[in-house]
Amino acid sequence: MENSIIYLVYFFFFYFGAIMGSFLNVIVFELEENVLKTKDEREKKGIKSFWKRINRRSHCVTCNQTLGVLDLFPIFSYIFTLGKCRHCKVKFSPRYLFVEIFSGLVFLGIFYKIFLGNFDINFLSNFIFLTFLFSGLILIFLFDLKHKIIPNLVLYPTLFLSFLYLYIQNMLSWETIFHSIIISLPFWGIWFISKGRAMGFADWKLVFLLSLFLKSFEEIYSFGILSFWYGAIYALILMWISKKYSLNSEVPFGPFLILSFWTIFIFNINILELTSKFMNLFS
Repeated sequence: MENSIIYLVYFFFFYFGAIMGSFLNVIVFELEENVLKTKDEREKKGIKSFWKRINRRSHCVTCNQTLGVLDLFPIFSYIFTLGKCRHCKVKFSPRYLFVEIFSGLVFLGIFYKIFLGNFDINFLSNFIFLTFLFSGLILIFLFDLKHKIIPNLVLYPTLFLSFLYLYIQNMLSWETIFHSIIISLPFWGIWFISKGRAMGFADWKLVFLLSLFLKSFEEIYSFGILSFWYGAIYALILMWISKKYSLNSEVPFGPFLILSFWTIFIFNINILELTSKFMNLFS
């Protein structure tokens, strides 16, 4: 494929990811009503069902004005409007822009990972599945980062979809399930021993889901190490920028499990190999 065409293809998949990110922003916002409020609370406030809420036209949450065509281009609309509603001039959270860019990079990485030179049925089927898988993981990433909760409303369908895909691809076996249980057990143990203070209950279920796709010891080791590194870096940054955070502050772990998984999936990072090369520099 010529360079000029491949760059257009890269941009297409990046922007497809940005569009998905824009939609996922809406779903995260609407999920809050279902996860953080009871059914009775929603009924008292007259809140519509989740599916009816996400089925309506996009609108500003401040002035409730329906957004026009010029407001609906991910990334570009945020930049051109300076991150403000064109009607009430209230600033939008920079989270919207971050999610669109982040999601674009995730989907660009998926394309880079699985594209083998042909847009055949194998590529299409894999990309469709990975679109749903990583959309679910991005939702979990965002919700856990904001609320320190992994919503089962997203986790369980993503887990079911993963089982279905692995079964169709003839990659699901009792051995796969058993090794995923073994990998997730230490995380369950941390939750159990700390009584939920060091790790949330849903984190081990997320580890079980992600480890279904980890095939070698090197991948599993790298996944665990990177997850804790990412979490530690995030905690240090929080303590550096704000005095209200300390070593005892609660930090969500789910986002860093997902970030670690994405890093290994896209870049094939091998911590053992990198460590060996680093040590050889001093030998």
